[in-house]
Amino acid sequence: MAVNPDLQKERNSATFDVTKLTDIVYGGKENVIRRRYLQNLIFQDKYLQSFPPWWNNEREDHYDIAVKKAVYVNKLIKELNIPYGSEQFYVREASACQESNPLGLHQIMFMPTLEKQGTKEQQEKYLVPARQYKIIGTYAQTELGHGTFIRGLETTATYDPKTEEFVINSPTLSSTKYWPGSLGKTSNYVVLMAQLYTKGKCHGIHAFVMPIRSLEDHKPLPGVTVGDIGNKLGYQGMDNGFLRFDHYRVPRDSMLMRYAKVEKDGTYVPPSNMKLAYGSMVFIRALIVGDCARSLAQACVITTRYSAVRRQTEIRPGGEEPQVLDYQTQQEKIFPLLASTYAFLFTGTKMMFEYNRINADMEKGQFAEMQVLHALAAGLKAFSSEVTSAGIDRLRMACGGHGYSHASGIPKIWANITPACTYEGENTVMYLQCARYLVKQFAEASTGKKLSGFMIYLNNPVKQRSDLNDELRTEDLIEAYEHTAARLVRVAAMRLQSLMKAGESMEVARNNCTVPMVKAAKAHCQAYVVRTFSTVMKRPDIDSSVAKVMNTLWKLYAVCGINERLGDFIQDGHLNGSQAEMVSNKMLELFAELRPNAVGLVDAFDYPDQVLQSCIGRYDGNVYEALYEYAKGSPLNKTDVHESYYTTLLPLMKGELNFNTPSARL
Repeated sequence: MAVNPDLQKERNSATFDVTKLTDIVYGGKENVIRRRYLQNLIFQDKYLQSFPPWWNNEREDHYDIAVKKAVYVNKLIKELNIPYGSEQFYVREASACQESNPLGLHQIMFMPTLEKQGTKEQQEKYLVPARQYKIIGTYAQTELGHGTFIRGLETTATYDPKTEEFVINSPTLSSTKYWPGSLGKTSNYVVLMAQLYTKGKCHGIHAFVMPIRSLEDHKPLPGVTVGDIGNKLGYQGMDNGFLRFDHYRVPRDSMLMRYAKVEKDGTYVPPSNMKLAYGSMVFIRALIVGDCARSLAQACVITTRYSAVRRQTEIRPGGEEPQVLDYQTQQEKIFPLLASTYAFLFTGTKMMFEYNRINADMEKGQFAEMQVLHALAAGLKAFSSEVTSAGIDRLRMACGGHGYSHASGIPKIWANITPACTYEGENTVMYLQCARYLVKQFAEASTGKKLSGFMIYLNNPVKQRSDLNDELRTEDLIEAYEHTAARLVRVAAMRLQSLMKAGESMEVARNNCTVPMVKAAKAHCQAYVVRTFSTVMKRPDIDSSVAKVMNTLWKLYAVCGINERLGDFIQDGHLNGSQAEMVSNKMLELFAELRPNAVGLVDAFDYPDQVLQSCIGRYDGNVYEALYEYAKGSPLNKTDVHESYYTTLLPLMKGELNFNTPSARL
């Protein structure tokens, strides 16, 4: 079928080479070629393509298909010797099990935790069979009564020196492990986070590895109660579960002892540095930034293409209906989020680079930078997921009625990424973690200490008036963001100090200034994203036409951020009313400047139709034909007349309807 002429016109209007931007997004032409090759293997695989479309499946079918796909894809990965990392991700993304992969927690949480926290002996005992899938594990931390507040977890692991065992127990209903993915039906092992007790003393949360199901018949082991928690908003193929223990005994080497240890007699040996526990959390939160960028990118592709194809409401009576994308109000819904997508993509890449660099330092015993990365990762996880969740829903509504249908693909994207606002740390708590570090850094800067890395902006002298004008110079926009972030950090820190001077304890004072602290953390994170995004145009491998459109996109991201939080930027007079008006006008000009490149910018994400699974986001733009075929495939259309007609509707119309139930007679 030919490409929709409106969509082809959009592609012809692009002022830059789309393929060169795709190369930048995926780290080079060779990576793009490899990605397409791997994904085409999946698209052409007869077994993987034999499954029915996801949108008409029941929950049990979702899970069954997800397990089969995950196992089959793992087999392919092994046979093709595909290395761990981005290449494996491309394969899983193409197989459409990335968002509902029941083996996902085994791969990204269970095994990495064993690698980082297990001794060599423990790795030999648990990690080797895990890599061979002789055991399948997950990560059980969150409880029915506690999630983000890890110190409050209630599951206990009490050491018994007589038998050299830990007694694992769930002493309360609220101590039930609740929500871990792959726990409900898939895993037979867990890495369990529990309160360690030995010699009558609690030593806080530690990690333990243990079986929970028989390796013979997969039934729960004695002392273990485990199951699935039921239907959720999304992730229907994932078996999130619950887990309880009744004085369940495991051997001493079940405690992961690379850093902290319990000797045979029960003597506790603490880790040499508490920051060693930061590594896994930072890694997962850095991954989430990239996950958010990809989810937002897919929603932008769908909404932008559909807005180019959809024509609606004549501007002049009797005139041609314009493309919806020509309406400025539609551009205002889409373009800032498109800019955010690219901002998060580059920020996510930078975060992973920083994690790998600092983690290598940690392996050498150098911990100086881990705390700043830990705080930044917490804040960016919250910031990116908050923007993405709200943004995808905004894009859904920008598609009109069709956005509400699973046929658009957007509801599934939104349902599967919006949990990122709560998993791996609830967003408000993550902002506050970031803010507490910022307040400490502000206190150090106030004493004259020179800070390092991105935090150096807290050392900058306060500039009362911004030089920002309609040229939108990079240094002026960055200065506006960093000045505002520094001011908001100062406001939070000064309020905290004031409350403590008035006699409040640190804990009470913090609780009474959490709103300004969250505000400061958001400003800090957005300032970091603005600065990170600004460096893209300076890359030596970027084509001049791509650099130009990226510069427009970066300016739009910065300008929209100021417009959204205008009060923060003008409150102390750093920006005045005239500058605020100029910024608002420049935003509209940037919309017009970006308009010819909108479809090119989303095409550059290079998402095949098989990944998007969207009738209205198709590459060829033939959305109405696809929507009609989708509708005809509804299970309710298997017969012309549904059974309920004979059992209920026909008797109703004949006046013969009779419900022989007590409630019907009331």
